[in-house]
Amino acid sequence: LLIINSTTLANDDADPNLTNPNTTPGGRIANRLAEPAPVTVSKCCPEKQSLDVSNPRDPICVDVQNEVSPFVQIKGLDLSSIHGRNINIQLVKNKQQPFAMPPCFSDFEVHRIEAHESEKVRDTWITVKGELVTSRYEAEFEHGEFCVDVDVKNSGVVAVMCDACKKGIPCINMCCPHGHAFQDNPDYDYNDPEPVYSMCKKKEGGLSYDPVLWDHNDKVFLDNWKKNKHFIIVGAKMIPEDKVVSHSFECPTVPNNVLDEGLIRAPTDLGTFRVLINGKLEGKDIFNMGTNEKETKRWNTESFCVVFASPPDYDYGMENETLSNVSETSTGTDPYADFDFNYMTCHDEGISWCERFTSTFHTILLSLSTVFLIVTLMVYVCEDTLRRTNPLFSKITIGFISNLIICFIVLIDNYLQNLEEERRETMPCILSGYMVLYSFLAFFFWINTM
Repeated sequence: LLIINSTTLANDDADPNLTNPNTTPGGRIANRLAEPAPVTVSKCCPEKQSLDVSNPRDPICVDVQNEVSPFVQIKGLDLSSIHGRNINIQLVKNKQQPFAMPPCFSDFEVHRIEAHESEKVRDTWITVKGELVTSRYEAEFEHGEFCVDVDVKNSGVVAVMCDACKKGIPCINMCCPHGHAFQDNPDYDYNDPEPVYSMCKKKEGGLSYDPVLWDHNDKVFLDNWKKNKHFIIVGAKMIPEDKVVSHSFECPTVPNNVLDEGLIRAPTDLGTFRVLINGKLEGKDIFNMGTNEKETKRWNTESFCVVFASPPDYDYGMENETLSNVSETSTGTDPYADFDFNYMTCHDEGISWCERFTSTFHTILLSLSTVFLIVTLMVYVCEDTLRRTNPLFSKITIGFISNLIICFIVLIDNYLQNLEEERRETMPCILSGYMVLYSFLAFFFWINTM
């Protein structure tokens, strides 16, 4: 826990010249700096209030009797060098904007900031320029506006920013933290179930994943999309050194799912896998050994992750295992020679009962409406008295009813097709979209003329 009371609080008149960025590195990179660099930030909540982060997606300000200041000394980053370096910084109140939550149109993100003397694994930093950096995203990603405040329950300082994955940009999750590879655990013992077989380990020299995203047409892929602009690579949580776990990616919980097997390797040898422009993983022509048929599966962004690992060895024979170990030691000095980016999946994406009920319910009602519209149209066409009484109005009514029939038929087809397969970016989907747009515009045209 972060003990705020034992930390020296900043005052509003902090001298901006306490730390000169042009001084020698030896005077600035010490673990404990006597004069930390001041960085101005905004408080999330007004005075006499702190932050309740019980729901990280929607933190709220609550009244407190003994307010604790979030303007503390923390371990920050100086990104002026190539690799960046740790530096002690002092958070100072922004006088121009003392308190303000970031302007988010969707969910928030809450990141915990550790004090400069904390020994916990840090996944959030503030730079000397007042920018937020988290282990969730790559360093080049602009986190945008943020604020800091004290968590009323844990008495720790947290930073609040907008959820980058809720801004209409697809996010691709990594199974391990940024810069980590999924390697074999040297302490693994087949007879001991405690150690994990593989685990995330930091790769020397860094690691960068820059995928190619495909659209829903099998023959076209998008090579002009840029990382951190058109899509975001999201890293998993940092893993403490004293905690032995395979990975920190968590599969979403599915109620009453007795077949949930957790995170498993995607069967890339049985089909073609690729990431779509909406952030989903698609596996085409996957051979199902149970039915001896090929099928297509999709996983949403929360149900799969990307891992940098060696291909799985499905031959567990002792002789082959020995040959594999010999070949690994004789391939050279690069331990990552056979490593490549691959996928690990949770349960495949299915249609929820709510979506299925909504699609079925809408289809039934639209079908009933279409039947009665066709009956009404036949009455206007067959009955001469209706046309002779007011011929212009009858023709307008016939056009209005015909337009509604076309619109409802296209909508019914869309509901039925969406229950079966993903068909965005296909020609039938594009044509139906234009037909719906045209019929709704024509609907208002006929209303105005009646």
